[in-house]
Formats: sequence, structure tokens, C-alpha cells
Amino acid sequence: MSTKKEIIISIHLRKTGGSTFRSILEKVYGERYVHIVHTHTLNGVWETIKNLDFNNIDIIHGHFPYGLHRFFPKNIICKYITFVRNPVERLMSEYNYIRHYQETIYPYNTKPLIDPNDIGSTTEFLQWAATMDDVGKDNGMTRALAEDRESFFCQPSYYVTERIYRSALDNLSDLYFIGIQENFENDLLALAKKLGWSSIPEQSRINSFPNRLKAVDLLPMDRSKIEGMQLYDMNLLEEAKKLNTVMIQES
Repeated sequence: MSTKKEIIISIHLRKTGGSTFRSILEKVYGERYVHIVHTHTLNGVWETIKNLDFNNIDIIHGHFPYGLHRFFPKNIICKYITFVRNPVERLMSEYNYIRHYQETIYPYNTKPLIDPNDIGSTTEFLQWAATMDDVGKDNGMTRALAEDRESFFCQPSYYVTERIYRSALDNLSDLYFIGIQENFENDLLALAKKLGWSSIPEQSRINSFPNRLKAVDLLPMDRSKIEGMQLYDMNLLEEAKKLNTVMIQES
């Protein structure tokens, strides 16, 4: 009978502090940490992990959907962790990131790099958010946490549905730990205790822009419009907060 082995699977939901969290995990776990770069197909995920030596891995982190454990040997016990974020702030953070790194993300774009002190306009943000050219704009957290691979890897025309949301909700309640990005420092302490870390390495915020456009800059009706577009993620966040409260109390 094979010996059971535990591996932490850290799902990096876009614009939830995952890059900062990644830098911490690299320091804590060293060579026993594995990072999976963003993959655009299910086969890409499989190609990345199929040759891993699971006996020498303690944690895997990256942009991938829930369900990675389906590929693992039967003796591996997987514990999922992730951080979620207010969907409006998450979307605005994505907008800000793209504006500041557009020369890298879109090398053929002739528009010059944005001045870091230029926070953009709410009108520009609303127009950007309404353009369904990326699945991450349409309830991206729900897509990643649902065990519905088509909704994660598909073209943007594949909309999130209540069925997908219910799947994400079921998986959410099965996670080992759920952190809230807005409470990152305190939740990181709770997670470190839960995982048995001796200490938390010094950290610096990665991809953080203090002078960015924020949700408070939106007028009430505009904010409501974005919340409506991200309804499944809004509901998912409220359920995540409830679970987070229980987990913090138990840590």
C-alpha cells in the first residue's frame, strides 16, 4: 500500500495578490515549491505536471482552475488554498495592470505606456469592462473555482451560468483555506499557522499601484452596473467571507 502524501494546491485568481503570495511561497518552500505558468488549455496543465516528482513537492501555485487533483496519483492528498477579492476592485486592478504594462502585454500596440501618475478615467474603465474580450472579465473567480474547464479555457463568448456558479460554490466549501485579499496580512498569519510555517518571510507588494483608479472613484450607478456584470463573483465573495470567518476562528 502506497504512503499518503499531502500537497498544497494554491489557485492564483487574477489580481488577488497572487504574485506577492507567490514570492512568499517561494521563500518558504524553496525547491519544494512548483510554479505553473498561465496555461490556456487543459492539455497545457497536464503537460506541465505529468512529469513532476510528487514526493519532492509540497506546494503548487499558479493560474489554473480547480480540479488539478484529478491528474494526481491516488496516494496524493490535495489541499486547495486561494485568495479572493471584491470583484469590482479586482476588475479595476486588472484594468490598471493592463494600462501600465500594455507595452509588454500588447507589444504591437502603438499606444504609449501610461504615466504611472495617470490613474485613467472611469469612462475608459467602464468601456474596457464592457468589452468581453477576456474570460477573466466575466466572473473570473467563479470560472476558476468551478470544475468546468470550458468556462476557464474557452473563448469569452462562453458565459458563466448558475450551474457553473453552483459548482464553484461547492468547491469553495471544500477548500482548505480561503483568504480575503482586502485582509491579506491577517489572513496570511492565519494561513501560516494552519500550514505550520515557522515564520513569514519579509514581503513587498508586487504589481501594486497606489495611484490607481479605485472602486470609490465610481459613481453609485456605475458601480452597481459593474457589480451586476460580476453578480456570480459578488455572491461568491459573500460566501467566501463566511467560510473565511470560520477558518480564522479555528486557526
